[in-house]
Amino acid sequence: MVARPQVRTGDGVRVTSRRDSVVFPALVTDNSQEGMVFVHMHDADLMCNRITIDQFDPGSKEPTFKICAVKVKKVSGPKPLKPYIT
Repeated sequence: MVARPQVRTGDGVRVTSRRDSVVFPALVTDNSQEGMVFVHMHDADLMCNRITIDQFDPGSKEPTFKICAVKVKKVSGPKPLKPYIT
Protein backbone atom coordinates (compact mmCIF):
# COMPACT_ATOMS: atom_id res chain seq x y z
CA MET A 1 0.00 0.00 0.00
CA VAL A 2 1.26 3.47 -0.86
CA ALA A 3 1.51 5.98 1.99
CA ARG A 4 -0.74 9.01 1.48
CA PRO A 5 0.74 12.43 2.07
CA GLN A 6 -1.03 14.33 4.86
CA VAL A 7 -1.86 17.38 2.75
CA ARG A 8 -4.03 20.22 4.01
CA THR A 9 -5.44 23.24 2.20
CA GLY A 10 -2.67 25.78 1.64
CA ASP A 11 0.20 23.29 1.80
CA GLY A 12 2.70 23.41 -1.02
CA VAL A 13 2.69 20.17 -3.03
CA ARG A 14 5.08 19.12 -5.76
CA VAL A 15 3.21 17.52 -8.67
CA THR A 16 5.62 15.41 -10.72
CA SER A 17 5.13 13.58 -14.01
CA ARG A 18 7.69 11.96 -16.27
CA ARG A 19 7.93 15.30 -18.08
CA ASP A 20 8.57 17.81 -15.26
CA SER A 21 7.45 18.91 -11.80
CA VAL A 22 5.76 22.05 -10.47
CA VAL A 23 4.93 23.18 -6.91
CA PHE A 24 1.31 24.23 -6.39
CA PRO A 25 -0.73 25.31 -3.34
CA ALA A 26 -3.24 22.61 -2.40
CA LEU A 27 -6.99 22.88 -1.86
CA VAL A 28 -8.34 19.72 -0.23
CA THR A 29 -12.02 19.06 -1.05
CA ASP A 30 -14.52 16.23 -1.41
CA ASN A 31 -15.33 17.35 -4.98
CA SER A 32 -12.88 15.02 -6.75
CA GLN A 33 -12.65 11.26 -6.85
CA GLU A 34 -10.11 9.70 -4.53
CA GLY A 35 -6.77 9.44 -6.31
CA MET A 36 -7.57 12.26 -8.76
CA VAL A 37 -5.66 15.56 -8.97
CA PHE A 38 -7.05 18.68 -10.63
CA VAL A 39 -4.68 21.53 -11.48
CA HIS A 40 -5.84 25.03 -12.39
CA MET A 41 -4.40 25.71 -15.84
CA HIS A 42 -4.85 29.44 -16.39
CA ASP A 43 -2.00 30.88 -14.32
CA ALA A 44 1.18 31.77 -16.21
CA ASP A 45 3.26 31.38 -13.03
CA LEU A 46 2.00 27.84 -12.33
CA MET A 47 1.96 26.18 -15.72
CA CYS A 48 0.58 22.66 -15.63
CA ASN A 49 1.47 22.35 -19.34
CA ARG A 50 5.03 21.54 -18.23
CA ILE A 51 3.83 18.29 -16.62
CA THR A 52 1.15 17.20 -19.12
CA ILE A 53 1.00 16.00 -22.70
CA ASP A 54 1.21 18.39 -25.64
CA GLN A 55 -1.20 16.77 -28.11
CA PHE A 56 -4.19 17.95 -30.13
CA ASP A 57 -6.89 16.53 -32.38
CA PRO A 58 -5.50 16.53 -35.93
CA GLY A 59 -8.92 17.26 -37.46
CA SER A 60 -10.23 20.07 -35.27
CA LYS A 61 -6.86 21.27 -33.91
CA GLU A 62 -8.43 21.34 -30.43
CA PRO A 63 -6.07 20.48 -27.57
CA THR A 64 -6.64 17.21 -25.76
CA PHE A 65 -7.54 17.11 -22.10
CA LYS A 66 -4.44 17.45 -19.99
CA ILE A 67 -4.35 13.95 -18.56
CA CYS A 68 -1.28 12.17 -17.20
CA ALA A 69 -0.06 10.12 -14.27
CA VAL A 70 1.53 12.16 -11.48
CA LYS A 71 3.08 11.83 -8.05
CA VAL A 72 2.10 14.32 -5.34
CA LYS A 73 4.46 15.15 -2.48
CA LYS A 74 3.96 17.69 0.29
CA VAL A 75 6.85 20.15 0.29
CA SER A 76 5.77 22.91 2.69
CA GLY A 77 3.22 23.93 5.29
CA PRO A 78 0.26 26.29 4.81
CA LYS A 79 0.83 29.45 2.79
CA PRO A 80 -1.74 31.91 1.39
CA LEU A 81 -1.21 31.05 -2.29
CA LYS A 82 -3.64 30.90 -5.20
CA PRO A 83 -4.76 29.24 -7.44
CA TYR A 84 -5.23 25.96 -5.66
CA ILE A 85 -5.05 22.40 -6.92
CA THR A 86 -7.69 19.98 -5.69
